[in-house]
Parts: sequence; structure tokens; C-alpha cells
Amino acid sequence: MADLSSGTTHMIFYPYQGLLPVIQSGKMRALATTGAKRSPSLPDFPTMVEQGVADYNISAWLAFNAPAGTPKDRVQVLYNATRNALLDPKVAASLSGVGYDADLADPAEYAEFTKHEVARYRQIIQGAAKAGSSNGAR
Repeated sequence: MADLSSGTTHMIFYPYQGLLPVIQSGKMRALATTGAKRSPSLPDFPTMVEQGVADYNISAWLAFNAPAGTPKDRVQVLYNATRNALLDPKVAASLSGVGYDADLADPAEYAEFTKHEVARYRQIIQGAAKAGSSNGAR
């Protein structure tokens, strides 16, 4: 941030949540978001894909997890409590105000999402490792 503010560097990839006040003040300009879809917090900013970078989807996400073997009824209780909290208008407005967009997934959807993310990042890491070894990097 210091290098960007001083002009030492002209571009950064950074979670926009911490930058919202600076972006909204006009002191910094967001060029694109890195997720699969535009953020409700920055609806005027295109995604990287919209800017011409094919298949670009890197987004941070947060989730609640429980130990393996947690009874399904307990998982459901935790999910319901979390869902109710995130759907509360005051909580939703508070999260949105700092740039977080709740995207609820039930336990089965989250398990599928996690499998997909692990496979996707495995492919990215293996591709990077392969590219690194082909150019002499270790």
C-alpha cells in the first residue's frame, strides 16, 4: 500500500475490502475484481474475465468447518444458526458495508464446492510446478 501510495508501484492485487474507503474516495482506482462475478460492493467494476483474461477466477472465501464425524444433526444446527445470522438484514448490511458478500451454501453444496476448489487449485499448482521445472526453476 505504501509503494502504491508513493507511486513506487502502479498496480497491486489486494483484497478490496480493506481498500473500499480509498477506492470510494477516488484516491485509488479499481480496475477489475478477480471473482467469477461482479461484487455487489463494487458493481461498476468488471471482472478480470470481462477485461479479457480468460478463465480468471480467484476469490477468497470463508467457511465454517466441523471435525470429521460430527453428527449430521449438529452440522445442520450450526448451518441453520449461521444462515439465520447471515440473512439478518442488520448483519447483511454490516457485512456489505465492509465489502463482504454472503453466498450461502448448505453443507452438501459446501462439500461439493470444496472438492471443486481442491481440484482446481491442484491443477493450478501442478501447472505452475511444471512450468517452473521446464524453465530451470526449482
